[in-house]
Amino acid sequence: MNADYREAASPYLVALEGHSDARGILKVLSFESMNFKAARIFNIQVSDLKYSRGGHAHKQCSQLFFCGFGRCEIFVKNLSGEYRFELDPTNCLVVPPYNWAEIWFKTLSTSVTVLASHEYDPRDYIYTTPELKD
Repeated sequence: MNADYREAASPYLVALEGHSDARGILKVLSFESMNFKAARIFNIQVSDLKYSRGGHAHKQCSQLFFCGFGRCEIFVKNLSGEYRFELDPTNCLVVPPYNWAEIWFKTLSTSVTVLASHEYDPRDYIYTTPELKD
C-alpha cells in the first residue's frame, strides 16, 4: 500500500490575521505563510453531510485549505502519523505532498476554498491511504 508514498512534511495550521470595525471583519493570509506558489484555486461544498471530499494524496501538489464560511474537519495521514484539524474562518491548513487528506463538512453552508501549487494532473493523485511505519 505504501509503494506510492514517500516521507512527507507535516501539515500545519496558519492563523489568519483579523481586522474588525463597525463595517465588519477582514481576514488576511500572507502568501509567505505558504511554502509554495499557487497555480490554481477551487471551491468545494457538499450536498449532504454524510459525504466527505478529498480522500487522496498528491505526489507533487501542495495545497492550502480555508473555510470562507462554516467549519470543517480535515483528517490527514502520512507515513509518520495521523492528524485532525478543525478549520473555520480564522485559520487555514497547508498540506504538503504525500499527505492523504479527507474533508468532513460540519454544516451544509460550509465552503472550503483550496489553493493548489500545481495544475490538475490525474497522474499526481494517490487514492490509497498510507500505512504508518512501525
